[in-house]
Formats: sequence, structure tokens, C-alpha cells
Amino acid sequence: VTLPDPEFVAGSQGWSVSRRAGRSRVTVARGGAERGNHVWTDFPEPLTKGGGYRLKIDWTPTTAGATVNLHLRKPEDQTFHVIGEVEVGETSGKPRVDTVDFIVPEAGYSQFMLGALHFTGRKAGAEIRSIELIQVPAAALAAARDDKGGAPAAEALAIPPNTPNREQIILNVINDPQVQQLKDRILSVVPELTLYVGREMKEYTWNKVGGPADLLALPQTVDQFQRLVELAIENDVPYRVLGRGSNVIVRDGGIRGLVILTGGLNEFRLEEGKFIAGAGASFIEASYFLLENGLSSLEWASGIPGTVGGAVFMNAGTNVSDVRATIESVTYLDSRGQIKVAKKHDIVWGKRFTTFQQHPNWIILEATFLTTPADKDELSKKMTRTVQVRESHFPLESPNHGSTFKWWRAPRLIMQSGLKGYRIGGVQISTKQPGFFVNVNQATASDYEALVNYTIARVYEHSGFLLEPEVEFIGERPHRYERYTTESPVTDLEKKATGPQA
Repeated sequence: VTLPDPEFVAGSQGWSVSRRAGRSRVTVARGGAERGNHVWTDFPEPLTKGGGYRLKIDWTPTTAGATVNLHLRKPEDQTFHVIGEVEVGETSGKPRVDTVDFIVPEAGYSQFMLGALHFTGRKAGAEIRSIELIQVPAAALAAARDDKGGAPAAEALAIPPNTPNREQIILNVINDPQVQQLKDRILSVVPELTLYVGREMKEYTWNKVGGPADLLALPQTVDQFQRLVELAIENDVPYRVLGRGSNVIVRDGGIRGLVILTGGLNEFRLEEGKFIAGAGASFIEASYFLLENGLSSLEWASGIPGTVGGAVFMNAGTNVSDVRATIESVTYLDSRGQIKVAKKHDIVWGKRFTTFQQHPNWIILEATFLTTPADKDELSKKMTRTVQVRESHFPLESPNHGSTFKWWRAPRLIMQSGLKGYRIGGVQISTKQPGFFVNVNQATASDYEALVNYTIARVYEHSGFLLEPEVEFIGERPHRYERYTTESPVTDLEKKATGPQA
């Protein structure tokens, strides 16, 4: 459960409470930093006695004191219970996220509370952006507490040590000398290229999640694409091609190596009745370009987000048609950076599948579609109906990646499994169309991945059908498990296996 901009109530005049710009502000009045002056906000429902919970608060505490206590509160008798102590010190007045794990001692607690006693000095109080509460195994929390009832140890919750936060992940990329050297090498060969280091992919995805790419390139010409691929191959650097990020979930750890966006290849042209579109062009705009020219081919795509290249890559479609229906050929760069042309019959097609998915290092440059003359008014009516149906059925007002699972009956199975509206962190299964998972409050990719996996398990438990994601997970999780290396490339075991070397 996430409480964005939580609504606080003051129990006395020792506090003043206000809300604005997506955040709550609680301020201690002059002389109000005394025992018994409290502010609180309600959880959606009472907490379970003996239940284990993790509370995460995104806030800016301001105090001259060294620490601030976080509490649970019972509205019936106004008693409260300390669940954690937060060290403030020199970070007073700065944005931060604090996490505490606790076990509910008894029934009746249903509020989060702050006490004025801990907020002293000038402008004392707190600005709270959100409070997140999730259940965790109580047994793990209990096992981790010491004899004095201390906080649980991270290892008891199976959290890998030194798991970096968002800021640390970005800094690790920016401060990596190999990344900086590769950047200099690329710009020495392609000086006109737009190239970023450590840019978060959440700025380039439709669902607004994703950690930093080591290097993010925005080429504008086929020649730049070719030179980038050649450089990546020469330097043994992994590379990944993305369009507008409409059907991917980039994990919070980001993407190592080089990410290439196709947005610069956005040309439309007509040649002898055939429609040729650059891979980075909008798929929706492609359908309207054909409408303006009175040509039928992609009118069913008037509501599908993403790029032409992405649509070809996954054989995008609706219950009316798909890319395969009118495509003639695809021009692409192969894994050696050579320009190739694949005819329709050279490509294996399937439900949201093409040959290109088996060759992630191929880069689609443009696609050629067959067209037929059509009446503009009739085309316009079809496209308008398509857009209206999508707007009425799908939660287009919230960030999302489109349909999450491949089977058209997946939304029905999700709903029958009792998951409609279910939420983990900042991600919710849409109440409008359960096949869509929407970002409702600063979600992370981990939120998305957890909810997708949970949904697969629940649907399987309910129906025996194993859902397969249509959305693609790419990149790394924030944590890394232990990595092992040897002192030299050849180990003693390898020497014994191969014998003496000449």
C-alpha cells in the first residue's frame, strides 16, 4: 500500500498541517516541541497483530535533534508504539527515504504517527511525499532482532549486502573509467553524435521506470548507426536497440554497455504505391500519413504506441490485424554491421513474435509496406472508431507499457483470480483493463517485476494456465550476487586437464 501525499491530522495546536504540490507539510508551532503533541495519518486498514511490515517514508525531516522516532497509533485509546528510530543529524532539511521493519505488537494500530518532541529548532517539522507499507514475513523479522528488540539485520531478510540505491547506481556508472573511455572513443569517431553517460532509461520508456544506461546514443542517420555498431563490435561492448520503450521494462540496475535509440530514423516516403517508414517513426503517425494519402495498410494501428521498428520486431497487432498482413520487406543491420534486406517470406512470424527477437543485435532500419487506394472518409471513420475503443477500454491516462501478457484472455484470467486493482509498490493492475499494469505512484521496475511474477503465480494457482509476458524485461536488477574470479586466466584444474603446453 502506498500513501501519496498522506493527509495528516494534528492532535493539538502544537502542530500546523498543510498539503500542496503533491506533498504534506507538518510544522511544529513555536514552543510546541513537547511530549504529547502528535500528528498522524490513517492506513487504509488496521494492521494485523503479530504481522511483519516494512514502512518506507519518502520525506524531508527538519530538526535540530539527532534522531526522530516513528510510531504506530491506536485511534481508540490514543496509545502509540515506537517502530523505529531515524538518525537525522547533518541531513536535516534534505530529502531522504527511510525504511523501518517492525512487528505489530497487538491489534488496533491503524495510524502512522510523529511526535513533536523530536522536532526542535527553527522551521522544525517534516515534508512527507509518500508512505509505503508492505507485509514481510514476521518470522524473519523476529529472528533478526537482538535481545533488546533491535532492528532486523538485512541478511535475515535475504537482502544481498551493499545493494546500491538509485543514486549510487547512477554514480557507479558516471564514475566508471571504462565507461568514460568508451565515451571518448565513440565521440572521436562519431563527433556529431548525441551521447549520454548514466542517463536513466525511465525518461525514455512509456511506463516511466528504468535505471541508467552506461551509454545512451541518439544517432540521426544510418551511417551513424553503422559506425556505432562497428565500434561496439570492435571494442567487444554489448549493445541494445530501443525505439520509444513502449513494450519493455528496464530494470532498476540499468543497462550495461551501449543503448541505441532509433528515434532519429523517422522518415516516411512513398515509392510506386509502397509505403516505406524509418524504424524510429511513430507507428501511430505512420497510420495517419497513409490516411492523408488515401492509402489502406495500417489503419488498424491508429492507437498503438511505439515505433515502426518496435512494431515489426514484435509483430504488433490487434484483434483486427497485425504487421505481417501488409509488410513486404525489412531493411536491417546484421550483427556485423552490414545492411541486409529480409523479404516477408524470409521472416518467421508468430503471435507477437518475429525472427528479429532471436537476433537482438540486428537493428531494424526501415520497413516497406504494401498499400491499396482507399476512400479517406472510410479510413478516417475506421481509425476514429479504433482510437475511441482503445480510449474506452484501456487506461491510457496512466504510464504503462501496453498489454502485459500475450494471450488475449489473460485479462479475464487475472480478473477471475481476484487481482483486478491489486497493487505492489507504485504499480497497480488496472481496474479498467486488467491486462494493463499502470504506474500510479513513482513505481520502480522491481515493483513491476514483482507484480508480474505474482500475477503469473496467482493465475496459475487459480486456473492451471501459465501466463507468458508480452512485455520484455531487460537490464540488471539493483543487486548483484557474489562474482568469483581467478588469479590467472588458466587455473590449476585447467592445467591438469590440458597437460603441459608447448
